[in-house]
Amino acid sequence: MASLAAMYVQPSSEPQRRRRRTPPARRVEVRSPIRITDTWPEDLPITPAEVRAVEAWLGEVLDEVFGPRL
Repeated sequence: MASLAAMYVQPSSEPQRRRRRTPPARRVEVRSPIRITDTWPEDLPITPAEVRAVEAWLGEVLDEVFGPRL
């Protein structure tokens, strides 16, 4: 049985094609009246229900990536 991580990242069996050279990107000046601010607190509270939901959906993948829970 293949690991879940291996199902998502598989090397291509096709030979690599020559990449076309793309022209360098032009600089575009952006003038916008929109101001983006960050109002999130430094520490975000996470409820136990949110942790259980993440573990239910991604538990196997997280165990493969980080190792089994202690």
